[in-house]
Amino acid sequence: MNRYSKEEINDLIKSIGKGDKEALDVLFRSFSKAVYFFVLPIIKTKELAEDVVQETFIKIIQKADTFRVFIHGDAWIYKIAKNIALSMLRKNKAKETFFLDDYQDQNKSESIENVAIGNIHRQRFLDLLTLEEQRIIVLKEYYNYTLEQISKIIGKSLITIKRRMANIKEKYKKYVEID
Repeated sequence: MNRYSKEEINDLIKSIGKGDKEALDVLFRSFSKAVYFFVLPIIKTKELAEDVVQETFIKIIQKADTFRVFIHGDAWIYKIAKNIALSMLRKNKAKETFFLDDYQDQNKSESIENVAIGNIHRQRFLDLLTLEEQRIIVLKEYYNYTLEQISKIIGKSLITIKRRMANIKEKYKKYVEID
């Protein structure tokens, strides 16, 4: 997750709109990985997710001069990424593979077998979720966004996001009981 305030993110985007390449570099370093993991559940392949990241930052360069400061900058970035991912998905009919391995920082002392089993269990649980629920989990659990921030990024009300989280928790309880 990036370490910049709303104002700092907005200032970076405005600077990019004025041609500031250093601001673009800072924004890319701060958001490229987060954008990648945000679109991965949508696009489903590592290669296409990387393409979406590149296309997102190209679009940011093209549209930064039209950015309105009353919009939260990271929500704007994620909206661009989501739109590009959905467009690319429609064009490419992405494969149904979802790679969760990159989401986690592995404990070096864990055996490869334990890591693989953990990945399989996480993948099986994620497969039970809708794409929207997968995105909520990634933003909440891997990037520590608050539910309010997630609601802005996804474009749903806070109440809706809270309901989705409750549904996810219920699905997880059932999954753990079955497994």
